[in-house]
Amino acid sequence: MTKRHLQIALGVLWLLDGLLQLQPNMFTGVFAKKVILSAATGQPSFVSLPMHWFASMFLLSPVLFNSLVVIIQLSIGLLILNKRTIKAGLIGSVIWGLLVWIIGEGYGGIFSGQYSLLMGAPGAAVTYSLLAMVAFPSKKEDRLYLLAFIWSGIWILGGMFFMTNQHSITSTASIARQGAIGAPSWLASIDNHVAGFIAGQGGHINNSMSAMVTSGGNNNSYYWLTLLIGLAELFVGIGVLLKTTVRKLAIAVGIILLTIFWVIGQGLGGYYTGLMTDLNTAPLLMLLGVYLLFADIDKQLAIIGLKIKQVII
Repeated sequence: MTKRHLQIALGVLWLLDGLLQLQPNMFTGVFAKKVILSAATGQPSFVSLPMHWFASMFLLSPVLFNSLVVIIQLSIGLLILNKRTIKAGLIGSVIWGLLVWIIGEGYGGIFSGQYSLLMGAPGAAVTYSLLAMVAFPSKKEDRLYLLAFIWSGIWILGGMFFMTNQHSITSTASIARQGAIGAPSWLASIDNHVAGFIAGQGGHINNSMSAMVTSGGNNNSYYWLTLLIGLAELFVGIGVLLKTTVRKLAIAVGIILLTIFWVIGQGLGGYYTGLMTDLNTAPLLMLLGVYLLFADIDKQLAIIGLKIKQVII
């Protein structure tokens, strides 16, 4: 994948997001209440206050504010796709992505104490900003090792949180169960089978599921499942900094995990809700992973490793 391919993909994604804002619910107070205010729930005050302020402003005139959002996102997409205006589009992507991340997504929930790749951490909007910075045209050599370190940090943090949170697996079951509500039958079936598998009920779910979630899942099998998933995330994060073969394997494992997370935790972006604002974080991280997969960063990582070794010695 070349940088131009990444630019085109990012431009198309912004156009898609702009078109998604044209859904009828987006022009009503439902969008502010169910998307923005919902994301503000359980957040610390420095995160929730700007979100409540923006939601109150949006509710003054949903049609006007949502129309502005549509125009901004479509404009960013078109600017990126046009080679003459690509820099302006990418700068707009960084700025708008960070703004949406703060007042729309509440920093992707990273300050809520529930950092979870399954649920879409670190957030779709900030990933747009990251992709824009990676895709920015430059005559100098790209410091792709920084991208590897960012990818590594995202996954290591996710793995550490998953393994240290005693309710990780039972929370996953609860998320799957909730995701089945209102979802298309085929997706609800997958969610219910995952929740049932975790509950040890042969892929089917019943009313005892809520009791299992509340209990915290003291079964020893939950421990091993938590450890397995957490270690897989850590491998994805650490492996990307190692030699080519290991790095490619780690990224491949990461893409597989993201695919599972996108289905189970992120409901394919919630396309069936009428409130889908983007594809959610998983596909964007997949795009980042694919770009990193084809990047030649062995030399850069070797130089960084040598410098670190010299400092330690």
